[in-house]
Amino acid sequence: MENNLLFSDKFNSTTENEIIEIINKNSFFSLERAIDSKIIDKMMSEVDLFKLNLNSTEISSVHSDDGYFSSNAIAKSNTLFKLLTSEKILEISKQYLGDKFRLKCHRIYSTNPIARGAWHTDNKQYGDKDKKIKGLVVIIYLNDVFDGELQAIRKSHLISDEYKFSNYDEDIIEEVYKGDIVSFKLPVGS
Repeated sequence: MENNLLFSDKFNSTTENEIIEIINKNSFFSLERAIDSKIIDKMMSEVDLFKLNLNSTEISSVHSDDGYFSSNAIAKSNTLFKLLTSEKILEISKQYLGDKFRLKCHRIYSTNPIARGAWHTDNKQYGDKDKKIKGLVVIIYLNDVFDGELQAIRKSHLISDEYKFSNYDEDIIEEVYKGDIVSFKLPVGS
């Protein structure tokens, strides 16, 4: 599946260099409706997130306290596989991470609307951090998210090495980074 079928014209016309410049400046790049909702629908039907297969060897989703998730989404969805391994995504990854990188996590989540994630960094585990490892997270909204949206701290990639822990109290984040918190209230495919 070619880029022009997976992504919106606006995303396809945004160069990899432009995307990397924005990531380097802000810690993130965001684009409304970067992926058509038909692609999202196809991906979701392939993963079948809400079908749990108990006592089966088939790859299945998991239900947890606050929602459903599929940890092996690219094994179930050819569409997601093509999207994550598309020329556009691979070129962005190469430019940001270098020639050698791996696709580590390829999950699809549906969380309970009342669930609340903690402020955290994605580059630490219990205070340990290998400073040689860079990461790039791709988050795609599978439905409209105007309440309970993802939030990020602008320029946090420049300061995360200064902190030992990966999870943070919401009050501290609000106090220290209030002006740099960005909320991503966006429609499906963003």
